[in-house]
Amino acid sequence: MSFSLSKICGVAAGALFMLGVGAIPATAQPDTAAEAAETQVGGTYAWGGNGPHAFDCSGLIAWAYAQAGVDTLPRSSAAMYQHTTSISRSQLQTGDLVFYSYGSGVSHVAMYVGDGEIVHARNSRMGIRKDSLGAMHNTPVGYGRVPGVSQTSAPRSVSNASTSNPGSSTTTRAQAAKIVADELNLGDRRNPFGVRTEAGAVGAVHHAGIAFPYADGLFRPNVPITDRQIDVWLGRANLSASQETRIRNDIRG
Repeated sequence: MSFSLSKICGVAAGALFMLGVGAIPATAQPDTAAEAAETQVGGTYAWGGNGPHAFDCSGLIAWAYAQAGVDTLPRSSAAMYQHTTSISRSQLQTGDLVFYSYGSGVSHVAMYVGDGEIVHARNSRMGIRKDSLGAMHNTPVGYGRVPGVSQTSAPRSVSNASTSNPGSSTTTRAQAAKIVADELNLGDRRNPFGVRTEAGAVGAVHHAGIAFPYADGLFRPNVPITDRQIDVWLGRANLSASQETRIRNDIRG
C-alpha cells in the first residue's frame, strides 16, 4: 500500500476543538500560541488529529493559534506555507512556523518557540516533541510568519538563541500566582483545579484571566514557572512598569 508523505500532515475534516474550563484567551499573540503548543509536548500524534487529545503536525499549529484567537490558518502544512509571510531563518521569532519537505513539496510544519527550539507533532512513534532546529534530518525549506498577530514580549530570535532549554525559575506556578495576586490585590478566589497550594491565589489569577492550566486541565502548582510563562502571564495583566519589575524580581528571586 502506497501513500503520499504530504498526507502525514494533510487536510483533515472536522472543526478545531477549543479548550473548555481554563481555555487560553484569544489575544492574537504568538507567545500565547507558543505556550499552547508547549502544553502539548509529550502528547499523542494522530494523522488528521485536530486535538485536544491528539494532533498531526498542521492540526497542532492550527489548534495552538486558535487558542491565540487566530482561526484562519489553513488545515495543511502546504497551505500554511502559502498562507504565511515568508521570512529568513535569522528573522525567526516566537510563534513563527518552520516548514519541511519529505520530497513531495511541503509536508511538515513546526512552531518556533524560541531558544533555537521547535515544537511539533513529529510522527506516530515520537509523538509531540520539543526539538532543536537542527534535530530534523531534513533541512527546513522555508520559514513563515502568521499574518494578523502581534509580538508583545521581547522576541527570542534564533540569531541570539542559546542551545539550552527555556529557562525556569525555582519559583513554582502556585508561588508565582501568589506573588501576582498580592501585587494586584486580587484577594482569594475558589479555583476549579483542586489545587491546595496557594489555592486562593491560583483561583484569583485564573479568575482575572492571567494564569490558566495546561491543555489537560491541570494547573500543576508545584511545577517551576518558566520564563515564557512569566512573560505570558504578565502580558495578560494590566501592569505598570514598576509592578512588572517587582513581580519579575520576586518570581526570579
